[in-house]
Amino acid sequence: GRVLLLAGEGMRFRADGQFADADGDTAAENETWTATYRETQDVVEGYPIHPTGRAVPRKVRLAVGRWIPVLNPDDPVWGIHIPAGEPMEFFACGLSFQRAKAWLPRFAPDHLGRVWTCSSWMLDPQFEKWLAPDANTVRFLRELYLHPLPGATDAALFERVFDNQRPPLEPMPEDLTSMQRAVLEHQRRGGRWRAGGGVMFWDDLRWGGRVYRSQWSESAEFGLGELLES
Repeated sequence: GRVLLLAGEGMRFRADGQFADADGDTAAENETWTATYRETQDVVEGYPIHPTGRAVPRKVRLAVGRWIPVLNPDDPVWGIHIPAGEPMEFFACGLSFQRAKAWLPRFAPDHLGRVWTCSSWMLDPQFEKWLAPDANTVRFLRELYLHPLPGATDAALFERVFDNQRPPLEPMPEDLTSMQRAVLEHQRRGGRWRAGGGVMFWDDLRWGGRVYRSQWSESAEFGLGELLES
């Protein structure tokens, strides 16, 4: 009943699990590692993505039959759009997903996608460290299986949060929202923001259950155990 995302063949990542070209720069080759992916009749071998949005440099072996592919390249999906202008009230978001799950098959019966995908500045898992646990942004991103994005930067964040401006870090402006203050404080301490991606399978829609977080621990090997290749 668990879900595990695997990185694609040849994808390059930094030590922090982000793509080598994240933050508008390309990390040196000796500072990165490259994922591989292989399928045989018996096993699928690859490098996992932790649901908090980072690639893990430990190869896993998944037994064919015990593990079933549920999403492959070029499979149809549904995109999530997060419109500007209104608060992302958490339970209203959950209701929207539930309504969409019931309505989309009637709206487009030939579209076989049964998974939602999203790419957004709001899916940067670093928000979990800088915003309150009950913040709508934090609660929303914890419902998705997060993954890093190639070429991810902070451009969309500053477009939406600061109207394309980059306020000074010192002295920090006083009339800031909690989101704006968190963004600038993280940068003031040397951090970098970047957009992230996320998926949610329709069968896993249990809003508020943090389904993917509950399946895997936060440790470096996050409960993979016997799946890790020695």
